[in-house]
Amino acid sequence: MKMKTLSLTTLLISACFIPGVFAGSELSATEIKSLFSNSTVNAYSELKKAPVSLFYDDNGEVRGIFSSGKKGMTRWWVKDNGHICLKGKNGDMCFIVVSNGNSYEKYLVKPDGTKVLAFSMETFSSGNINQY
Repeated sequence: MKMKTLSLTTLLISACFIPGVFAGSELSATEIKSLFSNSTVNAYSELKKAPVSLFYDDNGEVRGIFSSGKKGMTRWWVKDNGHICLKGKNGDMCFIVVSNGNSYEKYLVKPDGTKVLAFSMETFSSGNINQY
C-alpha cells in the first residue's frame, strides 16, 4: 500500500511540471465571447515575459499594447470548439482559456495539439478603458 501511495504522489507531482497540463476548467465558446467582447484585458505574456493590455472590440478587432511593447491592431474571433484566435503576421494563433477561480490563463494550442501557457490573465474591465 505504501508503494502505491508513493507512486501516485510522484505521478501527481510530476504532472504539475509537464507543459500543457493545467488545473481549472476550460471555457466554452459562449463563455469566451462573453468574457472578452467589449473588454480591456491586462495580462502577462508568459512567452515574451512582458505585460500586455488589449481591448477586444465586439466587432472583431483587438487593439492595444502587445507583448512587443508596441501599440497595434489585429483581428480576433472564437471558434465553435472554444478556441479564441488572433490573426498574426506568421499565421493565426489559437488559444484555449482556462478559469482558475477569479483568474484566467490562455494556452496556445500548437498544430500537434500541445498546449503551452501563453498568457496569465490579470484583469478584465468592461469597455475600452485605455481608449485604444
